[in-house]
Amino acid sequence: MYHEEARRMNEDHQSYLEVYYVYQNLLSDPAGPAARPLAFPPVVTPPGLTPPAPAATVIPPRLPALFDIADDDPNMPKTKEADKVAVPIYPSITSVLHWQTALTQAIVQASGHRNLQLIIKWITDVWAVDATFESFAKSGGD
Repeated sequence: MYHEEARRMNEDHQSYLEVYYVYQNLLSDPAGPAARPLAFPPVVTPPGLTPPAPAATVIPPRLPALFDIADDDPNMPKTKEADKVAVPIYPSITSVLHWQTALTQAIVQASGHRNLQLIIKWITDVWAVDATFESFAKSGGD
């Protein structure tokens, strides 16, 4: 019983691996099915009817949903700033990007502010190539 079940599971796993291998090859093929246009049969217009209008070939870009989340909105639950920011240890040269990401996450979590883009811009201005001490004289906050 056990050996039969194990053999069946092994066969299922092998067939899964074969399908996955074919799927990955199709994804990596630049001239694969996704790159080639689909062949549609010709449109036949019955007598006395106007031909259909051509379909739009350009897909309009999707705009991100904009939410106006104000901190002073009475319907929003209050958030509390953290007493301290958990700063990760200073990184080696190979892990600076990871350190910057972890520091940004810690600052966002500790801020208690709902406008995340403002906080992320504030901290990433520090890492700008042209940043100077004078440019940080005013933080832009209260």
